[in-house]
Amino acid sequence: MSFKVTKPAVSPAADSGSLSVDGYEKAVVNAPNKTTAEGLKKDILAPRFYTTNFEQINKWDLSSHKAELEKILSEFRADLNKGHFVRTPEFKGPFEKLPRQEFEEFARRSSMGEFSGCLLYREIAEHCTEPNLRDAFKYMTRDEGRHASFLTHTMQDLDIEFDLGFLAQAKERTKIPPKIMCYTVYLSEIIGYYRYITIFDHLEANPELRFHPIFKSFGRWCNDEHRHGHFFALVMKSQSKSMLKGFLNHAMIKFFTLSVYITMYLRDIKPQAQTFYKAMGLEPREYDMHVIKRCDEEASTVWGFRIDTENPAFGRLLEKMAANNERLDELEGKAGVSATARRGLLKASNVAAIGQLFLMRTKKVRTI
Repeated sequence: MSFKVTKPAVSPAADSGSLSVDGYEKAVVNAPNKTTAEGLKKDILAPRFYTTNFEQINKWDLSSHKAELEKILSEFRADLNKGHFVRTPEFKGPFEKLPRQEFEEFARRSSMGEFSGCLLYREIAEHCTEPNLRDAFKYMTRDEGRHASFLTHTMQDLDIEFDLGFLAQAKERTKIPPKIMCYTVYLSEIIGYYRYITIFDHLEANPELRFHPIFKSFGRWCNDEHRHGHFFALVMKSQSKSMLKGFLNHAMIKFFTLSVYITMYLRDIKPQAQTFYKAMGLEPREYDMHVIKRCDEEASTVWGFRIDTENPAFGRLLEKMAANNERLDELEGKAGVSATARRGLLKASNVAAIGQLFLMRTKKVRTI
């Protein structure tokens, strides 16, 4: 399955040309500041911006889940978090225990993730012909835009400049089919919920470890993520024949579910990320495995199966890829036949580990 990368303009659908290497390098040079330039990175663990096929979305029929859709829309209309994202005077500091560099990385990635959803949902809403679908995507655009703004203004309180407007025009977009969009966005929203609520609950129990006030907002914030996930679950269940049933759909769901779990795990155990979580009193590996298991438990009610995350081989293979990535980082920038060969072997080892994870048996569960 091939994905098409496109260069976005202010209206992403207006330009379908690919962003050349020279164009990418020019964008990095023209970035207004270093933090924004970091947002243009193209490595496999970097946040991405997406677009999709709007004609296919307009063929969705949600009439089989009309009552459930109306319930979600009523919650969206109520705007339960209106007025919640307010930066109080304590956002100005001082922050004696703040791991500044690590917090900046967290805020930048989180802001980009929220903004990615905002751009995607806005673009879909602009092309939707069915009123309920259009409204749902407009409400989710509102929520994600609010989250991204809250994060970027929090960065500005720390004198960290980050220009999402520049990224909207300069960063590549990956075009994915609506079905794959539903799989990955659903997982991202649900995993976002469990990430945020786990941090919130932990810091509520250990307030002395809360090195920044933004974490106080996570309790209600993560409910937006859960509502969005609920909407995408409804979409997939209403299109179950084309999205959920059959061997091929099962295989695709398993692949993208594993991809989301692997990406999160490998990103969170990088040294800088570990420093961030340990400053909150969280052990990154334990935190990630907790989030993965909770997310997988909920996603299984849609998928109809669970990844065998309790299998000792699951954790061992994640650790193997983490060790390989650490060695790859050490080899970065090194030239010569030996370094090239070692990089090739390490990447091949990661591919083999992913294959082993994919071939692990799943556990069938009852859907709701």
